[in-house]
Amino acid sequence: MEEVEGLTNMVLEKLDGIVELGGFGVAILTLIGGFYQVRGFFENRKLEALDKNQAYRLAKELVQSIKATIDAVECSNKLMWSQKLSTWLRQLNDMAYEVEDLVDKEEFMMIREKMKGKRKFNEFKFNFYQMNFANYSTNLFDNIVAEAQREITYPNYSPSITKFVCRAKEKEMIKNWLGEHEENKVEVIPIVGIGGVGKTALAQYIYHHEVERFELRGRAHLSDSSHIIITIHNLKRKSGEKDLPVNDFNTLNRTLCGKRFFLVLDDVRNNIENQWNYLFAALESGAPGSKVLITTQSHKIARRIGTVKPINLDVLEPEAMLTLFEHHALGGVEIDEEKERVLRSMSSNIITNLCGLPLAAKIIGNMLRSTLNEREWRRVSELPWGDFKEAIDGILPSLLVGYQQLEAGQRKCFAYCCIFPKDHIFLKERLVQMWIANDFIPQNEQEMVTMEDIGRQWFDDLVEKSFIQQPDKEKNEFTMSSLMRGLAVVVSTAQNLSFTEESSIPSTVRHLSLPASKLEVLCDIASSSTLRTIILSGNTEINKINMLNTVFRKLSCLRVLQLSGISMQELPYAIRYLLHLRYLDLANTGIRYLNESICRCYHLQVLDLEGCNIVSLPDGITDLINLRHLYADSKTISLISGIGHLANLQELYEFHIGKERGYKIVELKNMRFLSELHIRGIENVSCSEEVKEANLIEKKNLEKLGLYSKRPNFSKEILQALQPHSNLKELIISGYEGFFLPEWFQQLTSIQKITIENCPQLMSMDGVPPMLQELTIKECSEQLMEQCIENGAQWPHIEHVQSIYVGDVKIK
Repeated sequence: MEEVEGLTNMVLEKLDGIVELGGFGVAILTLIGGFYQVRGFFENRKLEALDKNQAYRLAKELVQSIKATIDAVECSNKLMWSQKLSTWLRQLNDMAYEVEDLVDKEEFMMIREKMKGKRKFNEFKFNFYQMNFANYSTNLFDNIVAEAQREITYPNYSPSITKFVCRAKEKEMIKNWLGEHEENKVEVIPIVGIGGVGKTALAQYIYHHEVERFELRGRAHLSDSSHIIITIHNLKRKSGEKDLPVNDFNTLNRTLCGKRFFLVLDDVRNNIENQWNYLFAALESGAPGSKVLITTQSHKIARRIGTVKPINLDVLEPEAMLTLFEHHALGGVEIDEEKERVLRSMSSNIITNLCGLPLAAKIIGNMLRSTLNEREWRRVSELPWGDFKEAIDGILPSLLVGYQQLEAGQRKCFAYCCIFPKDHIFLKERLVQMWIANDFIPQNEQEMVTMEDIGRQWFDDLVEKSFIQQPDKEKNEFTMSSLMRGLAVVVSTAQNLSFTEESSIPSTVRHLSLPASKLEVLCDIASSSTLRTIILSGNTEINKINMLNTVFRKLSCLRVLQLSGISMQELPYAIRYLLHLRYLDLANTGIRYLNESICRCYHLQVLDLEGCNIVSLPDGITDLINLRHLYADSKTISLISGIGHLANLQELYEFHIGKERGYKIVELKNMRFLSELHIRGIENVSCSEEVKEANLIEKKNLEKLGLYSKRPNFSKEILQALQPHSNLKELIISGYEGFFLPEWFQQLTSIQKITIENCPQLMSMDGVPPMLQELTIKECSEQLMEQCIENGAQWPHIEHVQSIYVGDVKIK
């Protein structure tokens, strides 16, 4: 600790020439500290004397230390993007990857020995000196300090009102709202939109043009601190009277008391949530008809704070963008008519790359205004905004407002999305699984909260904050706008790439997608590559199985491999060399046989075999003890003997009970992470004691359960023994021969949906849980189904359910 403090003091002395360190200075300090920590780790510890457990533990600690340093630097870098800083960050990241892969390899060895049945593992062969630590030389410190001593300029991000176009509808809505007079009520209206879309400009326009009816007006920019300072302006003030800064709620209460005011709170973020109740209490002292206008990028904050329906500010339409761009690029400029005609003809192409963002139109327009050169305009029309320093300096700070609020791992998840091509359709679950495979999502200490749960929450948050869009709310499909994809490209610092014909692949790339037809590209870079993700796309046939084998032998760091839709006859045997592989997508490849090579992928978490007519599986398939998701048809799953060894599976859509060893219901005993389970062949269970060994009642994560028998012959005793945990949300029972529902129905306190089918002897619906939302009864006796309609004999038992289906008819 003393060494770190001494280092910090030395750095501060060397940086004494910088008047204001700001975010960049803090980032530099953090980065230097991180490098020194890592170097000290290597230099000061007697690594050769460490035993297996010590070395293994220290290696994992080192990975976490490096990642924490990177996260701290990223959080500090608020308002500028430094190429030097990103390079140093990438070097630190490279170190984390190296150590992580070495730790991962050791865990692979442990699992391999366990699968071989050996109790004593080989000695830990982790060699820290395998890492090329020369890359992280002591000269790096001097380079960092030298860069810091140079002049640091911050982009002047201060939106101004110049030309305000195509917001007539929104202006009219706000103007009408300002004219409304609610008795004893202060109203709050949010303007919601992504960074740079014009929220602040619209609020400023209203602040300066539409407030004559108020006594006071005030404004506050809330992005930088949770400490609120509001500048109050008296619209009826005497000459010489100054604006009043208010920095506490009591003073604000006294200032506003009994007066009709208009207040703008700009760029509201999560940091206001804890103080909002106190702030709003002070605002309520104002006279009726007082109004508060807030701008925010968060729909969640808009719902939390707003008292009226928010105004969602979308990107500008092309016509409006063209008007705004030409105002900034050509407005008032004296040039000859022919040249102006040529430049205006290129304007339409230029704005297509600006994603409808007013701020981008302003910045690129002003940039081109200084150089009315046809060649330069044409160059700009052919490139995305992220390729221009002026755009990055001007637009990036606005977009980074929301990005910097994301959690450290969540920022990596967002940046990862740019490996997919433009207009790619995201499937939520698969993307989350890729994030997990790349170790972006931390493991929660609570067993019931899985990494998938955290990933889904992060994904939903990215949608909530408009980083990812859901065009159709009825479909589970998502996209990323060109604007947000551009941001992801910038912040990924050349580590994520979607390959195109014009692309070159830098050595820094870790995650790559490319057309399957460009497979030879992988051959060119495989020897020097440290790729962790490869996504091959396109429906094509690969006959060059030898080429794939060559590539996979060299890409030993791979964690995600997607080959879906690519026709191939067999699985490349070189899969066995991918020791770190966690995600393997073979869907719709036409593969019929999986060879033994896949059984060495001990870290594998996701295996997708959908659309494959698998004829046989290797005996060692149950060695994949880290498998969390297996996507395959019922025939393929039925080929797995001893599926209970795959204890980490979270879904088992088809488990067929058999009478042979390896197929009995006891296989479910230790599968405690299942969230969805469908059990078929219950007629093959001999007694209730055998059923109890499935241990369903202890599966706390189980949310959906299906119990099926080919014919109605499993008894009430069997069904009673199949009692699930009370967390269950959806239940299907088919083929039950009992007369009454089991007693545990009433204990399903979280149940939302129950389907009862093919239960011809069921006589009563007594016992239906009181909180049930949907009930379906079909293929049961006509007598029971007739009694389940309104005013029927069974109606009192089910009338509390919100939706009821009897047969194909919705009764309620």
